[in-house]
Amino acid sequence: MEIEKILKKAKNLNINFANIWFTDIAGKIKTFAFSLDKLKASLDEGLGFDGSSVTGFQDIDESDLIIKPDLDTAMFFDNNILEIPSLIFLGNIYTPQYKRYEGDGRYILSRNIKRLLKKDEIYNTGAELEFFFFKKGENLDIIDRGSYFDLIIFDEATKILNEVANILNGIGIETEYYHHEVGDSQFELDLRYTNAEKMADNVIIARALIKKIASKHGIYASFMPKPLYKKAGNGLHTHISIFKKGKNLMAAGDGLSRYGQSFLSGTLKYIKEITLATNPTVNSFKRLVPGYEAPVYVAWGMRNRSSLVRVPQYNAKKPKSIRIEVRNPDPSCNPYIAYSSLLASGIKGVQDNLKPPKPIEFNIYSLSEKDVLVKGIDLLPDSLASALNFAKNGNILREVLGKALFEKYISLKSDEWQRYKSYVTKWEIEEYYYEF
Repeated sequence: MEIEKILKKAKNLNINFANIWFTDIAGKIKTFAFSLDKLKASLDEGLGFDGSSVTGFQDIDESDLIIKPDLDTAMFFDNNILEIPSLIFLGNIYTPQYKRYEGDGRYILSRNIKRLLKKDEIYNTGAELEFFFFKKGENLDIIDRGSYFDLIIFDEATKILNEVANILNGIGIETEYYHHEVGDSQFELDLRYTNAEKMADNVIIARALIKKIASKHGIYASFMPKPLYKKAGNGLHTHISIFKKGKNLMAAGDGLSRYGQSFLSGTLKYIKEITLATNPTVNSFKRLVPGYEAPVYVAWGMRNRSSLVRVPQYNAKKPKSIRIEVRNPDPSCNPYIAYSSLLASGIKGVQDNLKPPKPIEFNIYSLSEKDVLVKGIDLLPDSLASALNFAKNGNILREVLGKALFEKYISLKSDEWQRYKSYVTKWEIEEYYYEF
């Protein structure tokens, strides 16, 4: 959007300050407000801030960073949405020497796309964003006992989701579906596929707006991967296709092309190296257990929703829609890092001309551990510690992040694991307190 149009609309809405959003290394939104009389100058000089106070950014002895608003991301909200008329930009981060900052999520993704794809190739992703609605308070009180696609009478969630979808569509983020998910009080909102850089932005924005709109209705929205024991967890199923001059490189007739098969093969081969990016928290691995439609085994299929990678059934009326769906990512991830890692693993498969194993079209959860071993089916990491080991012993995530940022990311996640290991949980109290 042109700067004059932005300033004119802001004036008409009586907006004098704009917010600028960016993410830390974990994908959490950071923001500050700045006077709109600085907008023109900010495009050249930028807005300075202390990077040492942001998780995974600069050390205290080199703390200064600069952020510039991206005018193409300008989002206007009236007072019914954010309580006051608001203008929000996403920002791009620079060093004091005006070089793109290596730790900026948006730059991580854009530089990996440039590194891995040819100039006329486009990396598209679609997102299935899952979350729970709880009543506000300290307890995880659900708002319904529905299941997949259920129609809930007097449904507060539908009001919230309809409002969110309309707001997202109003700011150019296309929403295809929303519906009740498998778990009690669990829902899904699907974002229509677009280029991965825009989709990563869209995921960040959608998470924030879902939380904000739900809160307005007295509801807390949680994207925690597994908030409820023995219930389904939250995924961020990611649909991937690569286009070149309008042609889907993954498509050949009614199935995957040779390119698509190699991309899928790379995803399977290197997924354990990048699980730290797609499933980055201790809680992520409470979701990746058998029986809840979340993948555990490194396998692929076409109709099989217990597999790690699925190739959705061919639609004769949408021949360009052939793609792969990677089912292990969850919404606690930093989408810029997760999408970069998924691209890197797939392209590595293309470069090495890998061929996929045979698809598995039965419920893998029905197999015994012995059968899994006999069939040679590999497993995803089962803990943050395991994911850390695979990342440290591999090259994909190191190449995606670069040496310095990789070491920061490993340090951050290692500290999380150490804190978890020493924490005494409620389960341990219930299991052992009266036993010993």
